[in-house]
Amino acid sequence: MNLDSLRDLYRHMEWADASVWRAVLASESACADQTLSELFHHLHLVQRAFLRAWRDEPRDQPYPTFDEVHELMRWGHSYFGEVFAHFDTLTDEQILQPAQLPWAEYCRA
Repeated sequence: MNLDSLRDLYRHMEWADASVWRAVLASESACADQTLSELFHHLHLVQRAFLRAWRDEPRDQPYPTFDEVHELMRWGHSYFGEVFAHFDTLTDEQILQPAQLPWAEYCRA
């Protein structure tokens, strides 16, 4: 894996997220669906959690919540600018190093 490949994968993820959001925003019932909003919030929260871990940021800061689906979509979309900016600070050698994920301790048996 190198940074160019990682960027390509994340550009695809950005496209996929945008494609799904377009479908949701085109449907009044999907926009009003609480379960769907919760799933999207979880998806974007997980993306942000990994970015916090990669940037060695505090993990105890709360994540925002959203009352309106368009606000949630904008928050999700803004992630990609942040993650691509983070990639710009890395080298190919750095991305090959094991990541220290703070929640890994909960996964050990």
